[in-house]
Amino acid sequence: MFKENILLENNRARLSILKHDDFENLVHFAIQEPEIWQYSFEEIAGRENFKKYINKAINNFEQGKEIPFIIYDKYANSYAGCTRFYDINNNQKTLKIGYTWYGSSFQKTGINRHCKFLMLSCAFEELEMKRVAFEVNTKNEKSISSLEKIGCIKEGILRSTHYNVDGTRRDTAVYSILQGDWETGFREKIKSLLK
Repeated sequence: MFKENILLENNRARLSILKHDDFENLVHFAIQEPEIWQYSFEEIAGRENFKKYINKAINNFEQGKEIPFIIYDKYANSYAGCTRFYDINNNQKTLKIGYTWYGSSFQKTGINRHCKFLMLSCAFEELEMKRVAFEVNTKNEKSISSLEKIGCIKEGILRSTHYNVDGTRRDTAVYSILQGDWETGFREKIKSLLK
């Protein structure tokens, strides 16, 4: 599963494994758009913080814990952000999709739906997962809205799960899609939303 040549691609988006060289393709977001990580529980904004963030994602990949992707927007001919598979449990056939962010000019352009479609297709059809979950800060209305628009099922709220960067605690909304959902209409629903 943790092959270095994993590539998810369609006419709009290309998701390839994050490499150390990709730091230079993305660091301008960390310097110029620190608000991207407003709801993160890690300090990511700024050159040094971003380097630690990239290195940690790659180290987790090398240890078989996560699969981080860099996102390339073919329409814009530019790198757009990052996302990943994490909390992968091959025995129970579950994983989570998260750590997803886009530069501000890529938000609300439709690329996120393409990326989610590619990742969910991979998770259910190639990795044969039974459950894919998403966990999001309850204050992150943009992310919650995007999950609900593609049909994710809200399971509930986990209270006080993490420290925010400012030292306050966050509540986490949990959404999921099951393999049965995917096979009985969800795949076609999200595909119809792609533009």
